[in-house]
Amino acid sequence: MEIASLISALLLLAAGAAIHYGKMYHLIAGYNTKSKEEQNKIDVQGIGRLMFRCFTVMAAVLLLGALCSWLLQNPVYAMIGNGVAFLGVFPFLLIKANSSQFKRSTDGNT
Repeated sequence: MEIASLISALLLLAAGAAIHYGKMYHLIAGYNTKSKEEQNKIDVQGIGRLMFRCFTVMAAVLLLGALCSWLLQNPVYAMIGNGVAFLGVFPFLLIKANSSQFKRSTDGNT
């Protein structure tokens, strides 16, 4: 269980860094399917920054759960870390990314 948590944490960190620092916004679900006009109405840099931060928190929770699981020799802690990371942080990411905070007004200002 610890190995799966470690691999998941590394993948989350890599994906978050690719989106935020590598500007690979095409990895954001639904962004490519929007027209250019709709893409211009979205603060994609803000969403990329949010995704990087949330993915980093998710990775930290996964790593903390794996560490506790390894130190205490109890796989339940890794499962708790997985649950908190994906059932706690991920819904926050979805709700926050779809909020009006990342929508630009029609005159081009954020």
